[in-house]
Amino acid sequence: MRQSDRRRHPQSAYQKVEAAITPTRQSACVYYAIEIHSPQLVEYLHTNQLRFFSYVLYVCKETVLRHPFLNDFVLGCKNYAHTSLVVSTAMKKDVNADGGISLVKIELNPEDSAQDIQIKMDGKIKNVRSSPATGFNQLIDRLNILPMFLFKFALFVASTMDKLGILPYGLIEADPLHSSAVIANLGSVKGDAVFHHLYEWGTGSLFIAIGRLSENGDVAINFTIDERISEGLQLFNALDTFKKLLENPDDRH
Repeated sequence: MRQSDRRRHPQSAYQKVEAAITPTRQSACVYYAIEIHSPQLVEYLHTNQLRFFSYVLYVCKETVLRHPFLNDFVLGCKNYAHTSLVVSTAMKKDVNADGGISLVKIELNPEDSAQDIQIKMDGKIKNVRSSPATGFNQLIDRLNILPMFLFKFALFVASTMDKLGILPYGLIEADPLHSSAVIANLGSVKGDAVFHHLYEWGTGSLFIAIGRLSENGDVAINFTIDERISEGLQLFNALDTFKKLLENPDDRH
């Protein structure tokens, strides 16, 4: 039974060659940095009582709606599209303590407003800080008892099942790396944007690292992208859409 989180894309001859010569995400990743300057964004967030990260997720959703290829991925040298838009991000279980983070998944629906997304975020934050480890984190804790060679073998088996489309859906649903993108809000921990690697496990073709938003509306955002999901012009057009939507929150149509 094929997984319901994806649908197969036909491959062109070029895509087959590209998949053959760059079979892993790390061998196919490209990096792109965006510098945002938007005093009007700061005013917009204040006026609408929005957090910056909530609006970034809204802009990600709107960008994917305009450029659907951003929701594609390559697995086992085959091209797929996600059937929904799900992003993963890290949340601290205790804001006053070191460590203790959880990766959580957030589904972004086409009709979601920035306020809707912020409400979803608030629900995830409350759940992470009030609940013991569940789902994927609980599974990882159980696997931690295995010696490294058995852990790597279990991961190899699961990865092979994923490529064949027979990985249990419960695991896919719980796993934060089976998502459209991983987004790191580094500004929330007073960090700057970095260039992050892509993960070979899971289905994410994007890693987005967000720095600190200044009082003047300046922020750095770095992208790591699997180039196999797009052509160069497509990608630059999509990143330009992202930048314009972020810098001009009152002009989103």
